[in-house]
Amino acid sequence: MKKNIFISLLLTVSLGIVFDSCKKPETDTETQSATDNAICEAEFTAIMPSTNARAVKQVGINGNKLAAGAGPYVVIDSSINGQKWPRRMHIDFDRDPTGTVTGGFTDADGRFRKGILSMLFDTTWVTAKNPRVTIDTMKNYSVNGITYKARAIIISKTSNSYSTTVEDGSCTNSSWTLKWSGTRTFTIFNSGKSNEEVHVTGSANGTNRDNVSYSTNITSPLVKSTACTYISSGVIDITPSGKAVRTIDYSVDAAGNHKSACDNAVALVIKGNTFIFKID
Repeated sequence: MKKNIFISLLLTVSLGIVFDSCKKPETDTETQSATDNAICEAEFTAIMPSTNARAVKQVGINGNKLAAGAGPYVVIDSSINGQKWPRRMHIDFDRDPTGTVTGGFTDADGRFRKGILSMLFDTTWVTAKNPRVTIDTMKNYSVNGITYKARAIIISKTSNSYSTTVEDGSCTNSSWTLKWSGTRTFTIFNSGKSNEEVHVTGSANGTNRDNVSYSTNITSPLVKSTACTYISSGVIDITPSGKAVRTIDYSVDAAGNHKSACDNAVALVIKGNTFIFKID
């Protein structure tokens, strides 16, 4: 699996749902839920490839003898209660690989991370058939100035998919607190080939900065290919409490035609009104 396809997918998702246009609907202009959902979803989803990238390099976790690469400081507990498994891994973004305090780390996706993630692996991450890791501690964990917490983040994988479940998540800065819980599944097609694709499915619920609850559901899988910079197709429904469903449709071109276009056009549909946005 290529790490860059996950990174570009996450960046596209996080940008694609933060709307900015001079043309707004005359009624029902609520887009705060979509914006705040993107803030939480982008990082909680990014934790999966970030954790995977470290786990596959750590002797004692991966099941192979691979050399650890550059990045934040990673510590593996040798055993828990005398048992080989489960084993705990700590990712310390406040120190470099030698243990020197740095106060933060600019990760592969360009985000500046601070704090510590502590997680429990139930078995070897690379060589086991269906391994699972539970992130149960997020100590002072922040990304670009936003603090993220969760009761648990559970990541599991099969031969061609990864799933992430976030339980009781929150995203906070000095002005607001957002709540977010949800599940995302990444299924890989044509792995390692020039036309490799990741299909994303799942649902979520949350509370935005105005204390309005909302739910989201990917009704058509988001499709990101290594051959395209942007998500080429897929539909997300977002339903704020007391409001109509608004649909975010990646399956359009700049003219609003449905053609699974490899471009930066996204359609926002509210009560039958369609508005075309560009994500960069």
